[in-house]
Amino acid sequence: MARLAAAALALGLLTRVGVAAPAAARPGAGLFVAGTQWTYQVVQIDDVPVERHGRTGWTSQRQPTLRVRCEVAEAVQLGSARASWITCDEAFEASGGMPTPAGVWVANDQGIYHVAPARDAVPGLGVVLATTGRPILAASPRAGTTKHTTVHDGVVIEQVTRRGRDGWCVERDARTPRYGEGTLAQTCFRAGGGLTAGRYAYLSGFPYRVRFTVVRD
Repeated sequence: MARLAAAALALGLLTRVGVAAPAAARPGAGLFVAGTQWTYQVVQIDDVPVERHGRTGWTSQRQPTLRVRCEVAEAVQLGSARASWITCDEAFEASGGMPTPAGVWVANDQGIYHVAPARDAVPGLGVVLATTGRPILAASPRAGTTKHTTVHDGVVIEQVTRRGRDGWCVERDARTPRYGEGTLAQTCFRAGGGLTAGRYAYLSGFPYRVRFTVVRD
């Protein structure tokens, strides 16, 4: 039995192995279809300190563009919810709160949840952790802006926007109002499809920005 199914079974979460027929119009439904593959283009820009005339300034350095392949390695039915385990090339690993297609995804009647991968991660535990917080995107999303608090980020401003005719994007702004430090993350989904784009900005210490977009699905 595959890792996600075995772990979920051990935790008493698994009802049957397989894939529920996702609602065709539901954003991110493709994340739960085993065997589905995507290719992403990933761009990272680092801000690095530079000494000029006795003063420290900053300059932006663009890293080599990557092409990364991701695949739904496993998908299981957990009662009325669905869960999947998505793997990507090793080059595309999450850093901090950076959005990434890889990891455990769960969809239930509340929305879509995600736990980014970690080395030696237990997929079944990821299912439990994923649904302990707020969904990334509600099952029936509505455009608008909300403010809420989290244990680690403090106040987070969340903005949901429509992207084209069949897409939705969610932006989470965890920057401090006074200094602008913190993180800014965005994930975009297509109805009936998967994760189409994402971006992440780390704006503390040594800042960097990462952006990925799907180029083949």
